[in-house]
Amino acid sequence: MTSFRGVSPDLAAYHDLCDAEVLARKPFYNVGAGAFHHPYWTNVDKPSDWYKGHQQQEMIAFDLMEKVPLPIADGSALLVYTSHTMEHIPNDAARRFYAEAFRVLAPGGLLRVTVPNAELFFRAYRARDRHFDDMIKRYRTTEAARRIKMDRPPKERSSQQLFLWRIAATVSPHHIDSAAERMSDEEIDRVFETLPLPEALDYCTSRSDLESQHRNPGGHVNWWTWDKLSQFLHDAGFGHVNRCGYGQSASPLLRDTHYFDCTRPHSSLYVEACK
Repeated sequence: MTSFRGVSPDLAAYHDLCDAEVLARKPFYNVGAGAFHHPYWTNVDKPSDWYKGHQQQEMIAFDLMEKVPLPIADGSALLVYTSHTMEHIPNDAARRFYAEAFRVLAPGGLLRVTVPNAELFFRAYRARDRHFDDMIKRYRTTEAARRIKMDRPPKERSSQQLFLWRIAATVSPHHIDSAAERMSDEEIDRVFETLPLPEALDYCTSRSDLESQHRNPGGHVNWWTWDKLSQFLHDAGFGHVNRCGYGQSASPLLRDTHYFDCTRPHSSLYVEACK
């Protein structure tokens, strides 16, 4: 049986809720799927050397940054899931994706979005809690840091720069492949002391180098809070938008935390929208 992260999927709910015809056409779509592999799900992702060795070969090749229609028929999807992907694209591309998710979902279909919670990272920055961000553990060496285009390990970076990296990585002076106008610690402090949080976040992301982002799609160029994400989803046409938690979903198929919600649950925001 197909496995992901060394764990075989629990297929009982699929067999209880779906007939063989539905399961054969795999109307469940994971957008920005990476290494995700499930026998009844269809992966949607942009092939990239950045993720070399961490992507499935069997997938719908799709670049969210191009802002073109998803190659999925109207009203044919039952579930659309995306985890830690929307922070890698700017607002206009995110708006297009949410509208496309609404288009392809059948009535009653569900979109689940998982993103880094910018309010939690902001709280850690204000508290100078550098260890909230798991980058310090994940990228301990200079070699590891350079894989994410950071000049030196995150443990050597300030709280200001760790926070900036999570919302607008290419604006950090420690990014080694960006032409963006960089922000110093002092400027970051001044911006977040003088502007309301959404405006301060937008100030940072508006300076992102999107050409660098095309080359290095693993960087962050956007931010999400409950207020912003829920507004974008309502604007896309979703009438029912709900905040939920780790492993909490209106769909039994999305409650398998070996396959879903398994990226940084301590710092994530979980939102579902029903068509």
